[in-house]
Amino acid sequence: MITKSDSFVLLLLYYTLLPLVWLFFYFVIGDNSRGNIVLIEDKSHEHEIQKELEYVSAHDLLTGLLNRRGLHNRMEDFIAHENHQTRYSLLFFLDLNQFKGINDSLGHSVGDAVLLNVSKRLQDTMGENVTLSRLGGDEFIVIMPYVSDEETFAKEEAHKHASFILTLFDEPFVIGELHLHMSVSMGIVIVEPKQNNIEEIIRHADISMYHAKKSTGNISYYDKVLDERQKELFGLQHDLAYAVEKKQFEMFFQPIIGIKDNALYASEALIRWYHPTKGLLTPDAFIPLAIKAGLLSNITWWVLDEVCQHIVSWKKLGIWKLDYVSINVNAQQFVEKNFAKEFLKKLQAYGLETKDILVEITERSLIESFDSTQDVINELRSEGVRCAIDDFGTGYSSLSYLKKLSFHTLKIDREFVKDIESNPEELLLVSTILDIGRQFNYNIVIEGIEDKKQKDLLLGLDEGLKYQGYHFSKPLHAEVFQEKFLS
Repeated sequence: MITKSDSFVLLLLYYTLLPLVWLFFYFVIGDNSRGNIVLIEDKSHEHEIQKELEYVSAHDLLTGLLNRRGLHNRMEDFIAHENHQTRYSLLFFLDLNQFKGINDSLGHSVGDAVLLNVSKRLQDTMGENVTLSRLGGDEFIVIMPYVSDEETFAKEEAHKHASFILTLFDEPFVIGELHLHMSVSMGIVIVEPKQNNIEEIIRHADISMYHAKKSTGNISYYDKVLDERQKELFGLQHDLAYAVEKKQFEMFFQPIIGIKDNALYASEALIRWYHPTKGLLTPDAFIPLAIKAGLLSNITWWVLDEVCQHIVSWKKLGIWKLDYVSINVNAQQFVEKNFAKEFLKKLQAYGLETKDILVEITERSLIESFDSTQDVINELRSEGVRCAIDDFGTGYSSLSYLKKLSFHTLKIDREFVKDIESNPEELLLVSTILDIGRQFNYNIVIEGIEDKKQKDLLLGLDEGLKYQGYHFSKPLHAEVFQEKFLS
């Protein structure tokens, strides 16, 4: 049986050897013969191979669904049809939420089996007129053409079909002995009549799917507000690339103090961006963009340089009275080549001790990249650099992480504190987390204390706690922090 790859090779040989055969007859035989030579070609096999090549070029080899090129060709036919002049159509952009973790932890063979199972469920349940495509990776497109000439009814149909597609992921995917539970994020575009820009339609679907990943229901409909927001983020990302060069970043410091006596203990360094038109921006407005654009490394090293310079200055002035200054480092950055060595080299260049700077890593980013970051964290700790798990409790880590890494500090996320006045169960939960931290000899810092009542309730749980929050002080510009708390 001739496979698709065999067909491609045969066709390649056919078109390569045919001119050589003609040249042979013309130069070697043609001049020395008195008769005529007639070549009879059988084109039937060539047509079969040509069809095979056309199929391969338009379809995903793993699932058999249309690939990106095949989808584009199908959409050209779709927008050229007379029904598209008056009727609305639906496009669903699906992205599998847990796929990367499955690929990384269980291997590509299991990942491929999942993709095959997803495509089969779609093929078995979608109607004959529906177009299915795998764009690549774990992204799928479903198009339902010409559902209605009324926009309201088209939206109702979109909601109904979206709900149905979500149910396809209720049952686990059985791969050998594995039962894998998957969820999907879905961007939905109501394609208007006469809308004929295919790239624009796909772009709208991509925007809505990206937004769906951040939505609680995992579904998002495209609208112009999303598009404007996306363009705004793109502009912000562009400006971010030049923020260090244009000296638009500033360092702020928030004190960490003892909950019993309000004695200054340490400080967290927090970056702020003075954007030329948008004003002062906090990290949650631009750090996700920096990660996505590959700019995070430059920003982190800038922060480290700035913090080192401030500590050196405070020590020279004789006003250094902090146990440490903490900086935030995303666990993704730990996979950088020689991160620990470069970090330690910086401290040495500024003449600082390794205990002067504590590295904070969010629990969620730590769990997502635990295997690749564990060695780096241990190398830093072996040289005396202290580490903290930031936003503890939001990443649902197991106790094994606390035991394996033996960090210096646990920072309990503000989410566990905000309702302790009105909800006794929240206070009980915080008490349980404190017990866990003490079990592993962690120093514990509570984040986000906003008023005296919260502080007093936590003081009743443990007089040895440290805390930070607006009740004592908001983050302050470096000069103001120095004047208020150090001088």
